[in-house]
Amino acid sequence: MKIMAQTSTRLVMRHRPLGKWWQGGLIFAFSLVFVISGLFVTPVSASFNCHRFSSNQINCELKQFRILGGTKKQRIFDPQIANIRTKSGSRGGSRYQVVISSPQGEFEIQSPTHNYEQNQQVASQINSFISSQQTDFSVRQNQWHDYSLYFLFILVLMTIGMFLITSPVENCTFYKSLNKVVIERKGLRDRKLVEYPFSEILRVDIESKSERYGKRYRLILILKFLQEIPIHQNYTNKEDVSHCLFNIHLFMEHKI
Repeated sequence: MKIMAQTSTRLVMRHRPLGKWWQGGLIFAFSLVFVISGLFVTPVSASFNCHRFSSNQINCELKQFRILGGTKKQRIFDPQIANIRTKSGSRGGSRYQVVISSPQGEFEIQSPTHNYEQNQQVASQINSFISSQQTDFSVRQNQWHDYSLYFLFILVLMTIGMFLITSPVENCTFYKSLNKVVIERKGLRDRKLVEYPFSEILRVDIESKSERYGKRYRLILILKFLQEIPIHQNYTNKEDVSHCLFNIHLFMEHKI
């Protein structure tokens, strides 16, 4: 909360929710990065096709399909085995993916998923083909379900980010000549204006709230019947709030 203007008859204060704007901007930016990654980098489906020319010569092609990134093709010669690679998350969850080993190295068919059974089935089919004398083989793995959940989660994050970015600017004006206080909250989502006559205000006070890294503060109007009206919804540092409270008392020439 900052003092924007002060005359003998008018005191104007403004609060910009910079913390929420920064948080919303970071959340939205990271969400946008994940959207771009999902559209251009992460494959939504993959196919693995092989042809056996002889008992010891197998030529395969791995195709990975992306929504906007096109199709990535990789040639794999003489695959030896398909294994399940497990990746453990920081919160204890595990994800799985099929990895094909060949003399060229290791090839991941798809991005890790939580569906162990699907990955196990694909790996078993590939290993059965490698150990058999079957001439041709084809298998496809889809991730549309996980992909849809991924984008739903990102959409929720982007919505939260936009909500924070559009947090309103709050103006509070004390009119000594009109004997009232006008509180205006103006943002992209809405605009709200309320007025309180001086005769209804018992005093202006500071309200505190304990947070993870310490206490935060905001100004409130104490009305008759002890109703509390925040001058600004968001909490801020004690120095700014105390400075504004001092100027309010000085402006009114006595505590209200």
